[in-house]
Amino acid sequence: MRHPERLLIAHFWHPPHLIPLVEVVPGSATLPHLARQVSDFCAACALEAVVLNRAAPGFVGNRLQFALLREALHIVHSGIASPEVVDQVMRASLGRRYAMVGRWRLRT
Repeated sequence: MRHPERLLIAHFWHPPHLIPLVEVVPGSATLPHLARQVSDFCAACALEAVVLNRAAPGFVGNRLQFALLREALHIVHSGIASPEVVDQVMRASLGRRYAMVGRWRLRT
């Protein structure tokens, strides 16, 4: 690679017109201001960018999504609840709650 200082990943969630999140992932040699510029550009496009400290397989969103999926599969496989119940719990509670307030957002 001729210019590793220009390497940066912008991971869009699909469909991007409904899910505004963009995970901005700088490389180990990325210029420090580049992630901020990309984040600002995303904001100008009505997208919500988060800048990760470093790359990791699946980034943040997919890792959280698959952790929840693993637990949902365990619940169904263990006979705790049916797939329909797990879906209903997600739709009627956690999905809505996380969409509004996030998991760790502090109220001030």
